[in-house]
Amino acid sequence: MHLAFNGWPLARSGEPDAGLHLRDLLERLPALAPQHRYTLLLPSSGTLTSFEGVAIAAVPAGAGEWARLWFEQSRLPREAASRKADLLYFPYAAAPLASPLPVAIWQGCEAQQGMARGPIGRLRAGLGFGGLAGAAARIFSGPGGTTGEANRRLRRIPPMAPQAFAPAERGQDREARGRYDLPETYVLADSAGPGEIGLLLAAWTWVNSTMGDTVTLIVLGTKGAQASAVSRRAGKLGLAGSVRVAEEVRAEDLPAIYRGAEAFLFAGWGCTGEAVRRALASGMAIVGAENPGAAEVVGPAGYLVKGQDARLLGAACITVLAEPEVRDRLRSQAQKRGALLTADAPLRALLGHLEDVVKGGSPNKAGALS
Repeated sequence: MHLAFNGWPLARSGEPDAGLHLRDLLERLPALAPQHRYTLLLPSSGTLTSFEGVAIAAVPAGAGEWARLWFEQSRLPREAASRKADLLYFPYAAAPLASPLPVAIWQGCEAQQGMARGPIGRLRAGLGFGGLAGAAARIFSGPGGTTGEANRRLRRIPPMAPQAFAPAERGQDREARGRYDLPETYVLADSAGPGEIGLLLAAWTWVNSTMGDTVTLIVLGTKGAQASAVSRRAGKLGLAGSVRVAEEVRAEDLPAIYRGAEAFLFAGWGCTGEAVRRALASGMAIVGAENPGAAEVVGPAGYLVKGQDARLLGAACITVLAEPEVRDRLRSQAQKRGALLTADAPLRALLGHLEDVVKGGSPNKAGALS
């Protein structure tokens, strides 16, 4: 089997989730399944990278949303087909409307959140979203079923996280954290949606009132206008001194930032689920709002509170920060569960779905490129 991968997130910044997922696959698949061939298709004007056992091919592409639209919708599937690939893999939730070979996608939230910038960005988002209907497989990690013909292409794998988030501190971690001037003691929040930020900040007012001088809330996954809005909202709540937004964090620096945190705080599930899995892989204590999906993934590694109650969420965070025995117990459980997320089993399940798609041999239902 010959697998081709959309390498845009590795050549451009701005999509750390997709980049981390793709890097993890390319670092591990050749050793796990050396019987297959792997080709990484990178935009020609992007940063080149290499992985052992992976062929690298440059695909003509400029910069900007228009160039990316043509890369995703036309040049990428054509190049994959010309190289006789059996399947094209997108590490984020978008796909070409038509492709001469099957397309599998990693079902995530990040790309759809960030794609619609300006008229061309919105067009690209619409085309990428429309292409999902014709994707041969949409793979996701987490709870949910796949019943009925309408959901036949939705394929679940066990919870998974990149091995780069292993809890052991690495030599370059302090330098990576220093690039963002992070404090020694901080709690991390990542990938929270606009509706969840309010609850996070409201919860943090309780933490701030008792230990705001000693711990900072670092908010990731926001940029531009959204980051400014979070900072303004924090200021209105009197949290300017204990809440910081870290923008434009490089994907390769995220594991170090996770490993340096005292705890991970979340107020909702959805897109945050992938970040929570990374936190577990890092062996971090988890504090969050109770949710069936969260309970299944986090289990005893999390201090989960019922309902959207800012006071309870803040109190849980204070408990974890102030009581070392509670924090150590959660961390111990997180390391156990995190080891399962970074093991080979989820990756083997993902590979099994790709092999199954190739055996079926069905190209996108939207038709072939002319």
